[in-house]
Amino acid sequence: MVQRLRRTGPDADFLEHADHEVGRVVDAFEALGELDDTTVLYIVGDNGSSAEGTLTGLLNEMMGLDGNVGDFAQLLPERERWGHPGTAPHYAVGWAWAGDTPFQWTKQIASHFGGTRSGMLVSWPAGIAAHGELRSQLHHVIDVMPTLLEIAGMAEPASIDGVTQKPIEGTSMAYTFASASFDDDVWELYDLRDDFSQGKDLAAQHPDKLRALQDLFMQKAATHNVLPLDDRFIERGDPRLRPSYFYGRDEVVFRPGMTRLPEGSAPKTTNVDHTVTAVVTIPEGGAEGMLICVGGDGGGWSLHVQDVRLYIDEVEVGTGTVPRQNRARFGAGCMDVGEYSLSPVTDGYPADTPHFPFTGAIEHVTLRFSGAGNDISAHEKLEQLLKLD
Repeated sequence: MVQRLRRTGPDADFLEHADHEVGRVVDAFEALGELDDTTVLYIVGDNGSSAEGTLTGLLNEMMGLDGNVGDFAQLLPERERWGHPGTAPHYAVGWAWAGDTPFQWTKQIASHFGGTRSGMLVSWPAGIAAHGELRSQLHHVIDVMPTLLEIAGMAEPASIDGVTQKPIEGTSMAYTFASASFDDDVWELYDLRDDFSQGKDLAAQHPDKLRALQDLFMQKAATHNVLPLDDRFIERGDPRLRPSYFYGRDEVVFRPGMTRLPEGSAPKTTNVDHTVTAVVTIPEGGAEGMLICVGGDGGGWSLHVQDVRLYIDEVEVGTGTVPRQNRARFGAGCMDVGEYSLSPVTDGYPADTPHFPFTGAIEHVTLRFSGAGNDISAHEKLEQLLKLD
């Protein structure tokens, strides 16, 4: 039986859940008698502690990232609701600083280990003689594939299904089993052999070594398609700033069964003029449920039928105004048709009906856009909105 870890602090609930479920997988291999010859690589975390929470903390992370922070007097009355459904809170920056001790800075600041470093566990009883030992070499997730290929004795594939593959760019970690637009930035230099937490900057003492490492960094960045460097943050969350299937489309049709389309990959509906049309069949006894939704309990919108008989037939049955929206996106939710797959957008859905599936029949749901809502030409408009360089 795998010994489970008991965690405390920010994100402890998720981490303990992940530990438990990974433990179940490992237990299964043990029950099959295959654990000794099974390699397990467990990367713990996704870089350092996150610091978006400002000095006071945030009741809704995406609203905070969009500039709607709120002051302490506004947040204090919400303390009993903090962390409950309908909130998407984030701890204050002081907790992030503490969580990254002894390293400097926090997640999203890639210049120091407080923004980049995560621990990793490796287990392979039949292939690693050392047990319970520490390794201090630095590696990256792109090194996982070459590691597995090496220990499995497999060659890197030149093509898959007739498609020529790019050369793998990582470095195998197997050797460890035995044995940072940035024109205004200041480069720093640390000797990690003697300075684990990056406390002594040696850049002024060794300018030649710094220059050589700067040149090497740019060489490797070009080789591995890292350039151009881009140090923008929340504005990069806008779906229009990445390749998308929906660029240039003024109409998108979805069928029932389309669920869990990540918001960042879906058509953009925040601050974009659009109409939603659902063609449905209502049975004789009526129907209710979700037609289409975007987002989750941290923010979003939904079109659903509940407790009413709805007649349209070209007649306007209601109007409303949304005075302010998130600028870039609602959060980390998704777009669903016919149900909600993750958290509910509102708390008004029936508590006894998980996912609130539509009980009639949906033929299709159509999104129609006016202007450049989902066109790549919206880049210029967005940059003006955000006052970017």
